[in-house]
Order: sequence, then structure tokens, then C-alpha cells
Amino acid sequence: MVQALAIHLAVFGGIDQIKFLTFSTATQSCCAYFKLMVKLIAFCLLFCGNITTAICQSHGSFSVWDIQEKRQIVLNQSKHSHSLFVFLSPECPLCQNYSKTINELKIAFDGSLTIYGIVPGTSYADEDIMAFKEEYGLLFDLFIDKTFVLSQYFSISVTPEVVLLNKNGNKVYTGAIDNWVVSLGQKRNSATVPYLKNALTESLANQPISVTYVQAIGCALNDY
Repeated sequence: MVQALAIHLAVFGGIDQIKFLTFSTATQSCCAYFKLMVKLIAFCLLFCGNITTAICQSHGSFSVWDIQEKRQIVLNQSKHSHSLFVFLSPECPLCQNYSKTINELKIAFDGSLTIYGIVPGTSYADEDIMAFKEEYGLLFDLFIDKTFVLSQYFSISVTPEVVLLNKNGNKVYTGAIDNWVVSLGQKRNSATVPYLKNALTESLANQPISVTYVQAIGCALNDY
């Protein structure tokens, strides 16, 4: 195209116009190519970023703040066959009451289960969360989901609430730990149906899960 325009101007416009038009046309072509490449790179970055996020989340990998090590880490699929995410709030009475139950699960299924205590938001300082862990003798590590990414991914609305994953990262059970709490302010003398424990036992035995979801009753998540 540049050559054809140059020949036309050689006959009708002179050599100076040839040089100008050749340079101008080439410059425009380069600019158009550059703009196209910028758009393409931006699209790839956005698309690949979404793909990476989706892959990480589908494999149970999330970025959280480790209060034990005081640094941001990625929670990958555990070495054990099952992973349990327990969403907690240090000041929630139900979270405090259920500490013993979760500890008992930790002991009973220690060779098959990794427990992650998740505190959503930034309402509590590391020191407050560590004090909660020490006061109630929690046998599992605690992490902060500062931006609610993990909480939103699992659609967590209250604490305590649990999510049980198998070795493939698939959800086995979500919701209430057991049926001890009937409603806010109303509790049974003791739990009669341990939903979480039953689901874990059935999953480890490769049996169908009889109950996969029970709505959790507890303290509403902080909005910051």
C-alpha cells in the first residue's frame, strides 16, 4: 500500500510528498498495531487473572492472614483427606461454646482432618484472636479472611459456620455444627444430631452423605 501511494505521488506530487506520506502511513500503522497489542495484553491479563482465581478457588487455595506466623499465606489443599473451615468470631458466645466440640473433632479425626479457624474481616487484632485461641484452648490454627474472599466464596453469613471439603476440594457438608442451637437465645440441653461429625464419618467411609446442609444459627458477620 505504501509503495502504491509513493508511485502515485511520484507522478503527481513530487518526492517530498512521497517521503512525508510514506512516513505518515507507516507511523499510523505502527500506532494502530501498538494500540491493538495493548488491548490484547490487557485482555489477556484480565482473562488469565480470572482463570487463575477460578483454578485456585476450585482447588481450595485462598490467601489469608496467618496470625501464628504474622504473614499472608495461601491455604492449599491439606495433606489430610479432608479440610474443615470453621468460621469464628472471638466475641461470639456460640463460637466460644463450640470450641470444645471442634477440639473433640480435631482429636478424633486427627489423621484425616485439617482444621482451619477463619475469622472474617478486620474487626479483631491478631492479639485479640490469639487471646481467644489461648483462652479456649483451640487445637487448630487461626487465620484472618481480611477481605471476606473466603467467606463470600463459601456464602458464609454467621459464626460459627463450617465448610467440610474432601480431598478433591469438593464440598461435603456446610452449615451448622450440630442441632444444639434451636434459635438465637434458645438451646437444647445437649445436641442430639451431630451434623458435621456424621458427614465426616460418612465421607471417610465413602458412603453417601445423608445431610449435606443445615442452616447455621449464630452471630452475624461483622461488615468490616
